Amino acid sequence: MKLGRELMVEFSKMLGDEIGKGAYGRVFKGLDLENRHFVAIKQFSLENIAQLNVIMQEIHVLKNLNHKNIVRYLGSFKTKSYLHIILEYVENGSLANIIKPNKFGPFPESLVAVYIAQV
Repeated sequence: MKLGRELMVEFSKMLGDEIGKGAYGRVFKGLDLENRHFVAIKQFSLENIAQLNVIMQEIHVLKNLNHKNIVRYLGSFKTKSYLHIILEYVENGSLANIIKPNKFGPFPESLVAVYIAQV
């Protein structure tokens, strides 16, 4: 399966650039052609079946979460080589990315309070 902007996958989604990488797979920015919204598509190789149980547990948990501060699960599907999880796309990435040391120095206490309240 070829990756890139040209790749069409089920549910009328298009894979774009890679935006992240985790222990089990990669995350791509995607385009939902039906709704014209950006989505995040987590892609897991099916070659290592030992991780499949962990990934399926993640899907089960995501399906049952509904909160404004938690990325929304939109669906999942398998191809011959990959399992894909479709999630709400969050422009600024994860909280971990936001709080990494940056060139502006420490966050003001008032901003940290906002993040803590949301968590």
